[in-house]
Amino acid sequence: MPIATEVLEGNAAVQLAEAARDADLLVVGSRGHGQVHHAVLGSVSEGCIRHAICPVVVLPVPHETTAHPADLAVVDDRIGDASG
Repeated sequence: MPIATEVLEGNAAVQLAEAARDADLLVVGSRGHGQVHHAVLGSVSEGCIRHAICPVVVLPVPHETTAHPADLAVVDDRIGDASG
């Protein structure tokens, strides 16, 4: 897949939405600054959702976990399995 870069001036959300006008999907990340930061500066991902004409996927910031793999629960989705 080819990758290109471009520097544009203006509102980031509007510029991203415009750049994605012919796209099938726009994928953006969320830095997860919190409610105060969001209230003051707004959210580029929310702006993309408002302005883009294609579907928008927002990927959250991964959070570190202190859980040991053995402590994680496994859910069995075989409801009503007769073997159980």
